[in-house]
Amino acid sequence: MLNTDLEIKLDPKQLSSGADLIKELIDDFSVSKVDMAIALSVPIAELDKLLNKQVFMSQELAYSFERITGISTKLLLNLDGGYISAHYNEECLDLYYLKPYN
Repeated sequence: MLNTDLEIKLDPKQLSSGADLIKELIDDFSVSKVDMAIALSVPIAELDKLLNKQVFMSQELAYSFERITGISTKLLLNLDGGYISAHYNEECLDLYYLKPYN
């Protein structure tokens, strides 16, 4: 008989952001940050800010990642949205953290 009381509980603080997925891709495929920044046409400093979660992805940047890596724009933006909502409450949500790359 199936136990219907079984619940899966996820700690929201363990959610990944789009940056975590990109870091993993960079590590797994031994791509340098410089090469990734060149492919995306963004300064290396901006890519570093993204990877360190100082800024989050704009739609344009997420689309560029999709074009280069095949990882969907929707997935990257959903990961970032989930990460932001799990880690920042309304009192400390600063526009600095949501600043797009443009």
